Amino acid sequence: MGISGHFMLVTDAEIAAILAEPEGVHDLLDAAFADRADDHVDVDQAWHCLHYLLTGTAWEGAPPLNFIAGGGHVVGDEDVGAGPARAFRSDEVKALAAALEALDDTHIAARFDAAEMDALEIYPGGDAGGGGWAGIDPTSAESFGYFSAGYTALRALVLEGATRGAGLLVWLS
Repeated sequence: MGISGHFMLVTDAEIAAILAEPEGVHDLLDAAFADRADDHVDVDQAWHCLHYLLTGTAWEGAPPLNFIAGGGHVVGDEDVGAGPARAFRSDEVKALAAALEALDDTHIAARFDAAEMDALEIYPGGDAGGGGWAGIDPTSAESFGYFSAGYTALRALVLEGATRGAGLLVWLS
């Protein structure tokens, strides 16, 4: 069982509420899998690869493209699976959407560097097609489709969030 990356559109009022009372984040996360499935994207284990493709780093990167593994407002110390959730307000989502708008699947695939990803121990690494990242061909839909599909869904969610004036909740579990 691996670590999955989750993203859900939320209102700024919901963000304010969970930042004030962090334990309330659990109710929002439960809703992600039930009532709010359309506002939730699960990129499964592709999250770390996507972070690398957006930032060129294992854990760092410049805002707003570092949103998968960093940035935002930490929701207390409530462990939601692999640490606390992070929240991005609607103005931050608009900035993120502007940055992602120019980065389609082709741009993301061009940033793929198997040797560097292995050296940086980008998750899931050795689980990625066997033999580390070298087993993944970013020009092949069959090989890279798992990652590009996750990116396409995540990008669409963020762009929709910006259109709706929504915030974003990010968590790993």
